[in-house]
Amino acid sequence: MKPEKAFPLLEECKREFHNAGAHRRFLNLKFNQAHCFMKLGLFNEADQIYLNLIQTYDQVDTERFVAMVYSNYSWSKLLQKKYAEAINLAQTAVQLKTNFEDVYITLSYSFYQLGESEKALSVIDDFRAQERTDPRSKMVMKFLEVLESYLLKDKVYFECLANQLLPLLPEWKDLEVDLLVYQMLIDYYKAEQNEHELCGVQEKMIKFLLKE
Repeated sequence: MKPEKAFPLLEECKREFHNAGAHRRFLNLKFNQAHCFMKLGLFNEADQIYLNLIQTYDQVDTERFVAMVYSNYSWSKLLQKKYAEAINLAQTAVQLKTNFEDVYITLSYSFYQLGESEKALSVIDDFRAQERTDPRSKMVMKFLEVLESYLLKDKVYFECLANQLLPLLPEWKDLEVDLLVYQMLIDYYKAEQNEHELCGVQEKMIKFLLKE
């Protein structure tokens, strides 16, 4: 989560892995390098690495690895608001039996942004049916419940769930859904023409961005 500190280590590891012929570890290093680029907002650089990994993974690794690449590649497209591309990549990750819970955030939120509420709700139902009990999956489900209540126009429940989730997110920085929750709240208060609450949410989002 601190890419500026990771990059010097990545370069050192790259030389060592290359000299040792450690091809599988070299792939994992490239994957981490792409994630660092994404954290820095250098999406073209990150996407090029993801694409290259997809094209070359079968030389040294398994579908499990490429599923992980597709999952993160789809997240990169989500952050760039390229929602149709994000959906295609995330669906491929699911087909490859990814265990990465966040791909369901990518799918449901992208469908929501494209105005396909029924598909978004179907994705949420699919994830709920898996009955995952690990801590990260529970946090993903909390986010999906916020989105679900928003899509179902359950106003009271949506506000309650969203405001319960936000204080939990500092403990889950790598989940990176803060801005998605803020955006839903902003869209909601705009639709309600509630300028008082809208200004409050926008102020909180600005503080979050400055802290980042």
